[in-house]
Amino acid sequence: QLVKMHPAAAEAGKLVFAHYMLCFAAFANRGNTTGYKQEIAVAQAAGVDGFAIEYLGRDPYYLPAAVGMVQACEEHNAALSGSAPPFRLFVIINFCCGLNLTDAVGLYARFHNSSCALQLDERPVFSAWSAVNSRVPFPTEAARWEAGFFSPIATMGLPRPFFLPFIYPANYTNGETPTEAQQTEIVEGFGSAMDGLWYWGCAPLADKVVNSSRATVAACRRGGKYVATPVSGPYSPHTQGNNRYSTSAGGKAVIMTWTEKLMSQPDMVIFTTWNDLGEHHYVGPYNLQRNYFDEYNTFPHLAYLQLSSYFIEWYKLPTGSPPPEVRNETLFCFYNLQPVNNTCPGDPLGPGSVNTDAEFPAEDMLYATVLLREAASLVMTSGAGSPTSSEAIFSAGPGLHSFKVPRQPGLQQLKVLRGGLVLADVQGAELVNASTVPAVAEVCNRQTFTGFTYLATGAR
Repeated sequence: QLVKMHPAAAEAGKLVFAHYMLCFAAFANRGNTTGYKQEIAVAQAAGVDGFAIEYLGRDPYYLPAAVGMVQACEEHNAALSGSAPPFRLFVIINFCCGLNLTDAVGLYARFHNSSCALQLDERPVFSAWSAVNSRVPFPTEAARWEAGFFSPIATMGLPRPFFLPFIYPANYTNGETPTEAQQTEIVEGFGSAMDGLWYWGCAPLADKVVNSSRATVAACRRGGKYVATPVSGPYSPHTQGNNRYSTSAGGKAVIMTWTEKLMSQPDMVIFTTWNDLGEHHYVGPYNLQRNYFDEYNTFPHLAYLQLSSYFIEWYKLPTGSPPPEVRNETLFCFYNLQPVNNTCPGDPLGPGSVNTDAEFPAEDMLYATVLLREAASLVMTSGAGSPTSSEAIFSAGPGLHSFKVPRQPGLQQLKVLRGGLVLADVQGAELVNASTVPAVAEVCNRQTFTGFTYLATGAR
């Protein structure tokens, strides 16, 4: 019963979107259509169907950024060949920073008719992050949305949107890890004002996200609602009041959450997020333009996206399909630049909190994941050339495999060999505890470096 798709998903197919923060841009300044088209191309190449663009404040850059993204999408689609699928967009309004339902009406009215607008059930999709006051009964909040959003839209003669919000559980209890009963309360309480429910789930450890994703799917299937659940890079904000780190154990968290999608079959998967540099859980191309975020140029997370592309292809196959063929043999590597339990003597925020459990303990490891067509050997060396280096040789058959060795300061090196041939010889771009970011060993800004190498073509 859980894998029975919502009728809108049965028509549109299973979709993968990425939450896109309009306050950031990777290849050009915000609002630049050329830069946005580059990001769209990266996303589409990985199997991402569109961006859920978040509008979260009254800062003057939001409108031109949204307009530029829509224009970029339309130009991108116009240049596609006839058989290529178009890229899609839908708008998320975030009520964290002063916006209200009147703003939501204006955003929907402005962008719903774009040729890039995602349609489900023949209606433009619209979303909201933390859409309601969860200390107020959900039927009351649903009535507020009907009066303040849906009614004005109907008066304007516009089609009723397909509404897919993220909503915190009642009283914000278990806010990041809702149970099936809590999600059912939202589905039943919001009723016909909501077409679907999106579970955000960026901050918890992956095993907790798996449980809440499964719970959300179950609640929505019973309630007849469309359902979207998350995949995320490791959550590691480093700000006043939000200084915490959730370990991902290399590729393990991404693999675990995608494996859950294959089993529960949500209608949509949403990366949370494509480009949230402030909280670090981005998977898209890292920022190149915002000067005070230039430190992220050293910490790409693209391995999370490239690893996900294999699962995206699998997820979009009919339910129960075997794994897809490995087309591009790939080596992925992951490591932190400092000890997980760094005491951070120079950090004004202090050491922060490290979120761990039995599945995801606090450990200092060099991680690798390989996608192979044929058997091969993997040599992993952490702290290469130093007296404290750790090295191990692993054998792997065809398919997906993950390995780890204790991580030591210094050079991180990985080799893949087959039949006496060296298919890859990769050195990590960042030395552990020797970063271009000032005092990385002194400050608990737990950046994660990820890299990937296509074995057929060498390092890239």
